[in-house]
Order: sequence, then C-alpha cells, then structure tokens
Amino acid sequence: NPVVVSIPRLFNPLQKYENEIEYKNSSENTQYGNNMMVNQAHLEFHSTYWHENAGINFTQYYMGDPLCRLNSLKIYNEKMKQLYQRLKVTNSFQSQAIDPIVYGYGVATVPMILGCKVIFADDKDPYAESLDLTDEEVMQLTPEKDFSNNPVVQDLEQQAAWLMAKYGKACIHINYQSPPNVALKLRGEQLMIDFFEKPEIAKHIIEYTRVSLINLRKWFNEVNRRNNYPSYDRLFSLDNCTVALLSPNIYRDFFLPGDKKSFEEFKDNFGIHHCGGNMHLFAEYYGSMPGARWYDIGYGSDIKQCLNKFNMRAEDALISVRYGPAKLLHAKPGDIVRELDDINSCGATTILCLGADSNTHDDNIRAYLSWTPKEPYQHNKCVATLKL
Repeated sequence: NPVVVSIPRLFNPLQKYENEIEYKNSSENTQYGNNMMVNQAHLEFHSTYWHENAGINFTQYYMGDPLCRLNSLKIYNEKMKQLYQRLKVTNSFQSQAIDPIVYGYGVATVPMILGCKVIFADDKDPYAESLDLTDEEVMQLTPEKDFSNNPVVQDLEQQAAWLMAKYGKACIHINYQSPPNVALKLRGEQLMIDFFEKPEIAKHIIEYTRVSLINLRKWFNEVNRRNNYPSYDRLFSLDNCTVALLSPNIYRDFFLPGDKKSFEEFKDNFGIHHCGGNMHLFAEYYGSMPGARWYDIGYGSDIKQCLNKFNMRAEDALISVRYGPAKLLHAKPGDIVRELDDINSCGATTILCLGADSNTHDDNIRAYLSWTPKEPYQHNKCVATLKL
C-alpha cells in the first residue's frame, strides 16, 4: 500500500544489520559507480521486476537505508548474472560497483528537500506530489545556501556519516533533475499556463529552482569532499525530462537563458539528457552550449539531426541513446537487433534501455543483451576526459 510522507525518518547510524556486505575498494569500483561500457547495449528493469523477482521493496526503509541499498546492489548483480547465464547471453555482464554511496530517494529527492510530499510503494520508485504553490508563495521563494537545518539533507548526511564511520569514505550521489522537472513539481500544472498568462511567475520559479539545484550540488560536493569522496559528483547533468512536453519556443524563452548560465559555470563537465522522441527539435538550442561532454538522446529522436546541431567536441563527447522499453516489450527479436544496428550506425557510443517491463519475453531480452555493433566504436576515453 502506498505511503505518503512529508520528510524521511532520520537514519539511525547506530542501527544493527544482519547479512552486512563487506565493501572492498577493488579495481572494479569506478568513481562513477557504474562501469558503463561502449559498444554494448545496457538494460535496467523497472522497479516492478525487482519486486517480483528479487523481493526488493522500494519503501522508505529501502530508499533511506544505505546498507539496505548496498545489499540490494549485491542482489542485483547476482540476479543479473543468473539472467545472463540462463538466457545464454553472448556478452559478459558488467557488474555494478558496490560503493559506499547514499543515493537518496531517486528523482523525488530534490522535490522532497524543497518541500514536496513523497509517495512510497513496494513495487515503484518514490513519487513526489506537486506542491501547487500559489502566485504569492512562488514570488516569496528565495534560494537557500545553508541546508544544515533541512530535515531531508540531515537524513542524507546521517546516512553518509554512518558509511563514513564504517568504510572510511562516503558519497551523497542524488539525482538533481533540472529546473523544468523540479519547477513543475513545485508549481504544479499551473506552470504550463503561466508560460502564457503569467510569464513573470514562471521565470521566477524557474530561476529559483535553477539556483537551488546548484546550491544543493555545491553543498553535497563539500560534504563529499569532507568524506574522502571529492570527485564523484562533478559531472553537471541537465536532466531535461519535462522539456519533451514543451514547445521549442517555450524552452528557448524560459529555460535556455538559465541553462546557459549553468553551462558557463560547469562547462568543463556538462551533460544534457532529454527524454522522449523530439530532442532534435531542441538540438539547435542545446548546440548553443558548445562542447558538452555527454549527450543522452531520447528514444525516437532523430540522432543524426541531433549530432549535426549539438556543436560538440566529437573526440570527447559520450553519445548515449535510449532504447524504448515499450519497443523491447512488443517488438520481435530480429527487429530489435536491426534497430540497435541503426542506432549505432548514427554515432551512439552507448545504448541504454531504462524501465524494462517485467513481462518482456526472454527472446527479446536475449537479443538485446547479446547485441554487438558491426563497427565497434574505437574511442573509449569519454568519461576519462572529465576534469576531476
């Protein structure tokens, strides 16, 4: 049954656990957590799959308990390795590194910090409810710089302190989202009307959100530095999921000016994610932020058109392209392989399918995971070029 909470219960660093894992700082543990290889299609199942097949419950306890998360990563690696073996996947499974990291509450973390209530359920990721702020409440918003009294930040820091005491280092690595995603959670659907009827309201909450995200990032980067994990979160990812719902002109007039400011501050380690099949409609504006190190192209977007407009440094950029989980569910194995070939031929260095359905047929999963490019991508220094 879904549970709605305003703030998390504070993590108890003295709590005892059974079946504790042993963390080892092995060569497999990269500074980015996942060893995301080029020339291979990567797959992540929806939370429902893990609830049904591994007994993982995505409750507040799971999301807010770092050791529970680390143990679940161990289960993930074991289950995925078994899946590869059972389906006789020809590619080797790349284990996720089990590092002492506080991941927070997924995409709901920042909205939760800024006051949204969050719904937890056994088989779904946390979902942040909209605050539906009034005009007056929006105009009173002022970005915070000191988050020491924020209960959600306190919770995350206590989790990190427990990991630090146990393993000698710890990292708070949350999903910062982006101004359009978070502003929509704070204002609610009224934001879509504000673009036309109350543009000053829209611009104020967007700038408040943008500055708040940067301040949060700087705050947690300082915490990570103190916890012997200084370089983990240096990549500034502009996760423009909600932009797919907007017109290019709305993005240009309301979000691009702020994105350019963020780019100027973090341009050495800047990346852009765009959900949905229309990234090519915005590629010209993304190209006005030249030289980003990472581009994540939504499934269905015109990849070649995007790459022609991004104004990128080809020798440095990592080009990640999404594959649609619905297509993986319904397509035939041969069609999946052909489409992966097409995506790769357009210039993708990494292909990723997120949220795969638990009902996806084994033949489709085997075809996807066993795929290898006809012309392997030669350059493998993409992430290494980030200035850490």
